[in-house]
Amino acid sequence: MVERLDHARIHWGYKCDDLEPLFEYITPAQWIIDLIPRGDNRDVGAAVITAKGELDGIDHSGENNPMWKGGVTYDMKEYDKKRQQTPQYKEYHKKYRESEQYKERSKAYHKKYRESEQYKEYQKKYKESEEGRAKREEWLKKYRESEQYKEYQKKYKESEAGIASRKKYDSKRYGTPEFRAWSREYRAKNRDEMNRKQREYRDKNRDEMNRKQREYRARKKAET
Repeated sequence: MVERLDHARIHWGYKCDDLEPLFEYITPAQWIIDLIPRGDNRDVGAAVITAKGELDGIDHSGENNPMWKGGVTYDMKEYDKKRQQTPQYKEYHKKYRESEQYKERSKAYHKKYRESEQYKEYQKKYKESEEGRAKREEWLKKYRESEQYKEYQKKYKESEAGIASRKKYDSKRYGTPEFRAWSREYRAKNRDEMNRKQREYRDKNRDEMNRKQREYRARKKAET
């Protein structure tokens, strides 16, 4: 059985291309020796963990550390920044973003974030800012010109909710002093044209108007 400290020396020997600690216990065939990896930093970590700090001379700093990144930088943010610019990372990240796993995680994260107080406070401040108001107006302008909005408006105006909303809006609007003043001015200015259109409408829809009048009188008579 290999002692713990000797086990650590064997790992350190693998790192340093020194197989003497191994040969103290066993001398394998040459083809097996050829398969033993030499210079692998992972053996440094194994030696440190196995020795528990009881062996001197095991250097796991710098290039000997299993976490060594090739000497690019000690700044992990800078290292990650450069790594993310490599073709390999971009290809991996592209595939990952197209995966169902990523889409589900992203959907759950954004849902949770939008419900947070932090997001609500940010949205409130942004909407009140000049940039937020300008972008909102620009977005609304484009949306109102879209076929999607026109189709939605058409369906809404024909719906019960749309009709009720319009009646409520009209009742408030028509009752204002401004609208009454505008209406008087418009009728005075366009009286002849309005009378002409009314005559045309009555002539064209006389039968329908008479039918509705009869129905209205019958309904009132039944109520009394």
